[in-house]
Formats: sequence, structure tokens, C-alpha cells
Amino acid sequence: MGATTADHPCSPLNPHRTLVSAGDDAINHGQLTFRSKTGASLHIRVVQETVREDLNMRRVRWCFTEGTDKFEIELKHGRTSGLRKIYVNQVVQERIKSLSNLFSSQESTHEFALNGETTRAAKVLISKNGAGWAEYTYQLLIDDQPIQLIDQTDTAPPSPVETRALSPVPGHLSHRSAESPPTARRSLSFSRRRSSASQKALAAQLACFHVVRLDKSKGEVGICVSNSERVLASGKRRVGVVLIGVAKHSIAAQAGLQVGDVIMAVNDKQVDSHQDAIREVDASSVLQLKVWGLAPSRTIKLFRHGGLKFGVSVADNEVGPGVMLSALDNKGIFFRQGLRVGDVVLSINDQVLDNHEAAVSAIDQSKDEANVVYVPGWREAGGELADMEA
Repeated sequence: MGATTADHPCSPLNPHRTLVSAGDDAINHGQLTFRSKTGASLHIRVVQETVREDLNMRRVRWCFTEGTDKFEIELKHGRTSGLRKIYVNQVVQERIKSLSNLFSSQESTHEFALNGETTRAAKVLISKNGAGWAEYTYQLLIDDQPIQLIDQTDTAPPSPVETRALSPVPGHLSHRSAESPPTARRSLSFSRRRSSASQKALAAQLACFHVVRLDKSKGEVGICVSNSERVLASGKRRVGVVLIGVAKHSIAAQAGLQVGDVIMAVNDKQVDSHQDAIREVDASSVLQLKVWGLAPSRTIKLFRHGGLKFGVSVADNEVGPGVMLSALDNKGIFFRQGLRVGDVVLSINDQVLDNHEAAVSAIDQSKDEANVVYVPGWREAGGELADMEA
């Protein structure tokens, strides 16, 4: 477990899923990408372990190494007792036990510094999961960056990194035996017993975001939002409001927001309707928007000429907005212009794509030109693109 410098990550990454725990016994792996002092991409492997100590207490631990610095971050959460305790390398950073946490379902954010060769800002998010009164999800952010999930399959050969688990003794690592239960190798730390597929998808969407900040003193926000009625009617639980219009010279446009982007929260308050969004945007002069996608959306203009076809197949995106590219013809325009399987298309020619049928209709209507807004299956790392396609 540690850091490597390379042009590409060394492990298969899931481009639109983040490392998030739903409080059930599991060991999962993720990756952070930073820029080193020399300008090289630094890929850091993160191990996450979740332990259900009893009906009340959950313990989540994240371990990673950056250069010569080793970090072990541990959260202890009493779901029904109200306790929240954060450790960094066995030193208490924060301890909270309040009556409000005890008698109500409180979400919370805990911020602290990781002091090493490079000082980084860490943040632990405790969020309510819709599964029940005392069900929560847990997520670690480093420098406001979610940790990207590394897919692991049960058929993959075990390695010391993949099978290494956190021991019951704080601060030490041990190896699991070959008889370890298969739940330790699940790619997501969600309980199959208590979390339905829709709850998994909802938690995955909530954990997949980047932050956009808008200062209203610098101009008009300039966005038009809409409820995702078609998506909700289909039975898929999705949060947020979709942008159906962005004024050309507005501060939203200058910040990179585009038609098809989905705003999930404004100033840490979840928005699920047009009314929610208007209320929260009007309430503050400085806005911090949580926008779906680990990376900001991008625009590419595609031209169909010389008999070439777009050459693309799409599927509904089960953990977010838009549609996901599921297959590409390597002679088609989409592939030739750099789009890849796993990219999520949000809109085409300002038509928001809610599902496969909407995408097919938008492509058919585009004729010879298509303005495509999409979220890539790779991340930016200090200005260069780190390819995250498995």
C-alpha cells in the first residue's frame, strides 16, 4: 500500500464511483490522484475498513501512504449514542457526544489537517442513508476530493495489498488468512441484507461530486433548473436538479456549468426540486454547489462528414444523470474525437438526456453536427489528464 508516480494509475478504476462505506463489515480500496512537487502525477492507494462493533458502534478506518508519510484516519460513530470520534495516527482530533445527536438523526462534517511533507485538508462526511432511522454512510475527502473506487472482482488473484486488512490493534496491519469471508472482497461496502439496489445507487450518486463555487457579487447566477420528473417516475431514486439553461456570460457559465449538469446540494443542503434550488440559491451571496461527477463536465463538438457515423451505443446511467457510453465503433466519430466507454453524456445540442430513448432521439435529430456535454471516465490531476479507463 503506497504511492506510485506514473502516467496512468496502476489499478482498474471505476470512473464514476467513489469509496463510500454504508456501515457494514467490509474492506475496500480506492485511489487518490495528486500532483507532486516535481509535477508528476501521484497515485495513492487507500484501504478502507468498516467494522460493526455492535448494534450501536461503527468503526471506519482509512490508511494510505504519501511519500514517507503514513496516515491512519479512524472514525468511531455511535449511531444511537450520538458519539463521533476522529483519530489521526491514533491521536484524537475531535470528540463529540451531544443530546441532539442522541435524539435525532444528525448528519455531520468533520474537518482536520493531515500534517506531513505536504499538508492536506481532510474531511469526514457522515450522511443519512434512507434505509432506516439509524443508517448512515461514511466518506473521506482529501483536499475536497473524493476517493475513487478501485473495482475488485472475486476472481482476481489475491495480492498482499488486496488482502491486507486492518488488525483489531490500532495502528497495525495484518494479513487475512485464505479462509477470510468473501465479504472482505466486495467492491462496495453496502450490505446485501439491508440495502436495496436503489439505496446503493442513491448513496453512490451522493458520493460522486465535485464542488463549484459561485460569488453572486460578481454577476448573475444565470441558470435555469428543472425537476427530473421522468427519472423519478421510472422508479430510479436520483437526487438533484438538472440545468436546462445556462446564460452565456453568467457566473455559472464562467464556472464551467453546462446544460445537463446536475446540482445535488447548495451550501451542503440537498436540493431535490426546483423550489429547493431557488430557495437555497436566493438565501446566500456565496454559493457552494455540489455538482454530480468526479470531474467537471466537458463540451465537444462533433461533425458528421464523409459518410462517417457517430458509432455509439448508450445505456441508462444507474448511479447518476445522463447516459453512459456502453460501446463505440473505433471508426466512428465519437471514438475518433476521444470519447470512450464509461464516459457519461449529459446533453446533446442542449437536450438533456434522461435515458437511452432520449439519447437516441437527440442523436437522430443532430444530423451533421452534435454539441455533446459529457463527464469523462478520467480525472484531472494538476492540469494533465490521468486516464482511468480499466
